[in-house]
Amino acid sequence: MALQEEFEDHAAKAKTLPETTADADKLVLYGLFKQATIGPVNTSRPGIFNPRDRYKWDAWKAVQAKTKEEAMNDYITKVKQLLEEAAAAAYNARISPELSLSNFIPAKPLSTLILDI
Repeated sequence: MALQEEFEDHAAKAKTLPETTADADKLVLYGLFKQATIGPVNTSRPGIFNPRDRYKWDAWKAVQAKTKEEAMNDYITKVKQLLEEAAAAAYNARISPELSLSNFIPAKPLSTLILDI
């Protein structure tokens, strides 16, 4: 698969990441995506009263030295990492009820289990 096709495939997969994906990771993906598709930052930095766009601009600016190919490769790697983390978290969420601390708490109050000395 050509790099461009793989990049587009992972861009589609990135849309399936859970909402719980950290904002910092989303910003990294945003910056890499913009660098890979547009190139270096071509706009001025948003003002202080627009923090959302300012964070996005900063994320893009942070990777402006990368080539298009480097940005694509880094984007693909990051999406793979986040998908693996999401799959692991989903797996752990499925098995964690069995490992819950509540399964190890005695049915009787602790005070009735302690013998008087």
